[in-house]
Amino acid sequence: MVKKHTHHTVPFRRKRKGKTNYRKRFSVLKSGKPRIFLKIGSKDAVAQVIDYKEDGDEVVISSRASELKDKGWFFTNPNIPTCYLFGYYFGKLCEKNKIKSVIFDTGVVKPKHGGRYFAFAKGIVDSGIEIPVEEAAFPSEERIKGEHIAKYTAALREKGELSKKYSVFINKAHNPEKISELFDKTLKKLDSL
Repeated sequence: MVKKHTHHTVPFRRKRKGKTNYRKRFSVLKSGKPRIFLKIGSKDAVAQVIDYKEDGDEVVISSRASELKDKGWFFTNPNIPTCYLFGYYFGKLCEKNKIKSVIFDTGVVKPKHGGRYFAFAKGIVDSGIEIPVEEAAFPSEERIKGEHIAKYTAALREKGELSKKYSVFINKAHNPEKISELFDKTLKKLDSL
């Protein structure tokens, strides 16, 4: 039996390592608009507006969700209300830099409908920036305001387990059951930016 020769093309290094989806990147770049890149970690979220240049992408704006502490928001671990407020804040930063329309780029992450990535996108849309995202992908208003967190902490308080899960916030005199009220106050502060 004669062995057949096959040609094998080695993919780009960033594709092999799972860092870049080149088809998705090419379709984003064809639009000619700047893109918003969001990276959510376990303790913070980072967003950047990136503009394509031939000699390398240029970061126009960069911000972290932990900057919301200065605006009165203490629950900065990236949950849905934090991501929404961060998106709203980031959208205001885009307005200051005269950016009106962007493309939402999640990189290789496949965001879930109603999740943190789409809460961030909803915040950007509500701040007045144009972004092509389906309305059905956004979380409900109840989840955006953190009412699900308040209900969960109330249930933990009844069981006597609240101090185990939220000890960091309780020690700093922040009540997670009042997250909706704090959300509204922080949103008003962000409106005045």
